[in-house]
Amino acid sequence: MSTWRGTLRKKWAAGILLVLAVLVGGAGARADGPTTLYPSANERLGVGVVGDIRNYDLSPLHAGWYVNWGTSANLINPEGMDFAQIIRVGASIQPSLAQIREIAAHNPGSLWLVGNEPDCIWQDNVWPETYAEQYHDIYYALKEADPTCQVAIGGVVQATPLRLQWLDRVWNWYQARYGETMPVDVWNVHNFILQERKGSWGCEIPPGINATAGMLYGIDDHDNMTYFRQQIEAFRRWMAEKGQQNKPLIVSEYGILFHEGLGYDYERVRRFMLATFDYFLNATDPEIGYPADGYRLVQRWAWYSLDDPSFEQDKYTTWSALYDPFPPYAIRPLGVEFGRYAGALVVPYVDLVPARFQLDQPAALVYGEPASFTAHITVQNRGNTASAGPITLQMRQEDASGGSAMVAAGAVPALPRRYAGDAATTLTWQSVITQPLQFIVQVNPEGAVPEWNLSNNALAYPLDVWADLALERVGAVSSGVPFVPGERIPVQWKALVRNAGRLDIRDVEVCFWVQPPGENEAPAGCVTLPYLAAGQSAVAQLEGTVDRPGLHQLRAVVDPNAAVSERSESNNQALGSVLAAPHRVFWPVLRKGASAP
Repeated sequence: MSTWRGTLRKKWAAGILLVLAVLVGGAGARADGPTTLYPSANERLGVGVVGDIRNYDLSPLHAGWYVNWGTSANLINPEGMDFAQIIRVGASIQPSLAQIREIAAHNPGSLWLVGNEPDCIWQDNVWPETYAEQYHDIYYALKEADPTCQVAIGGVVQATPLRLQWLDRVWNWYQARYGETMPVDVWNVHNFILQERKGSWGCEIPPGINATAGMLYGIDDHDNMTYFRQQIEAFRRWMAEKGQQNKPLIVSEYGILFHEGLGYDYERVRRFMLATFDYFLNATDPEIGYPADGYRLVQRWAWYSLDDPSFEQDKYTTWSALYDPFPPYAIRPLGVEFGRYAGALVVPYVDLVPARFQLDQPAALVYGEPASFTAHITVQNRGNTASAGPITLQMRQEDASGGSAMVAAGAVPALPRRYAGDAATTLTWQSVITQPLQFIVQVNPEGAVPEWNLSNNALAYPLDVWADLALERVGAVSSGVPFVPGERIPVQWKALVRNAGRLDIRDVEVCFWVQPPGENEAPAGCVTLPYLAAGQSAVAQLEGTVDRPGLHQLRAVVDPNAAVSERSESNNQALGSVLAAPHRVFWPVLRKGASAP
């Protein structure tokens, strides 16, 4: 339950033991074999860590991941173990949203759990509506900082009707408050078997739920595998009812909290732990399981705990810890059993991925002209075994019409297993830009280095640029020269042109027609704007003439010969008018017989 490391954990433990002092005086369908999710099945097994994980030699454990009920900007990944970040919620969000963004940006692709047992008064202790709102703020802060991160709900203590009622209120309030389905990348639950009774030992009543009792499990039920399976299936069924079957489910905390004085001796704890491993590894159900993982019900799980000393008693021993939490931090018998089980699942594999792609480009991209690009690529091996080398890379350019061409190539040296070191390289090339493009870096494109999964070897960088010339207004100004019959009237034609695209354009042509021209009639005149930057506007003007006074219709077209391939041609012309009015000459009126002065 990880109340852990402090007063709340000890309060709950004391409550259990106080009451107990008075009281005391089958497997699912097989799903063997690796999947694309976890090619080495030992990586599904994890642990909860209370102390400093650096104190322990974890090589005998063969675990794949861990939690420590906190966050970290500088990840520690002993023996290649993944770390799941946990944000605490409730009275406040810890760490702050600003800190969360900073950590997420520094650690792309991390798994984030929002809260720890928010349904438990001994833990984050949040009303469901408050949790929904805090989850919303955290989710979008994380995705803003790192769109590649995975966000999970905080695990409720156990999937009982009371806890699912609490989750229903979270789900419904989120929909009502924000007008969208609650976005969850990974679902998460804890799977303890504890009494739900107000004011008694166990996990109490969820905050905001009007009840005095729920599941009245007894002490001897704490390792009941029937209840254990029922709760997991209930949670998967709840997910399916919410349209969430096609999401992974992790169990980020479960285990045995009771000591041998309550009947939980070493052999009983060992049998339970191994039985849960068998169940998690093999239980499937096509109606509620995760399709991408062979319909397994659970994708990853974390045993509680690696080293929690909270229930160590002077008189009795709690056998659930895998390591001694005090120097010399030795592995315990249960840790040996954990390692023996996980070690048998290890499958060596290499998994090469382009982890980061940073593109340097010119400040201004000019339509139809070559531009220089530099890509900074970081390559990782996310497998559990060092790769061969060298590892080649290719940079491809793809356009919207499906055209593709290789523009650069390079290589990095062999890589150690995950978290033991990356490799960085730089690729440079030139491309002529006329439309949106994707630059795609592919690692190990020919499969020359043996690896388990080739489907994650490419990473794309979209270059979202386009050309779009818009003619916004057209008009003309009469010169004011007096009209002389038989002569044309000078006018000045003007058109306001805007570059509505994201590419600078040279030599922008604008042509003018007077009166509705015939289909093949030549324009009355054209002018060229030498350079029009993206987002800028300019006035094209031309001196011309009309053949008579009066109102004349005027049409202007930008890029009349379609020299520029544009996102839209519908805004390339505009209509206007010009009034060419003659100046009149007034002579003095003379009386008959009078002479001019």
